[in-house]
Amino acid sequence: MMAARGSRPVVRPPVDRPACVRAASFGLSILLVGGVASGLVVRALPAVADGWLPLVSAVAYTVAGWRIGEADRPWLQGLLAATLAWGLALPIRLFASTIPTALVFADLVVAAAFGAAAGYLAGRRRGPVVEVTEPVRRRKRRASG
Repeated sequence: MMAARGSRPVVRPPVDRPACVRAASFGLSILLVGGVASGLVVRALPAVADGWLPLVSAVAYTVAGWRIGEADRPWLQGLLAATLAWGLALPIRLFASTIPTALVFADLVVAAAFGAAAGYLAGRRRGPVVEVTEPVRRRKRRASG
């Protein structure tokens, strides 16, 4: 698609950094609320106690990956947002739990996979990126005199 005369194409960045940080923060919030709620879930629903934290993690990484913003590569945006949420929760998981370190890093693979898949699907849902143009601003010439 050709840009109109007097306009230039707006280049989208591969990753929308502010949206990535917001998505990671939202994913971290889900991880924290789900972790705090796990004590209540264990007492109220002992049948789902074993699967509660993996379920919360999967939901958090999927939600973080789904928020792609204006990124040109939504799968990369989702992957980065989910792994950033994982990284923000890492100190809490290492120091406040008895989860083996190998499982914590296996969770990184899960975060990357769920985030990339969610970002890819969100990008497909958004549709193709249409070339956006903005007018070139011209300076007004001063009258010589």
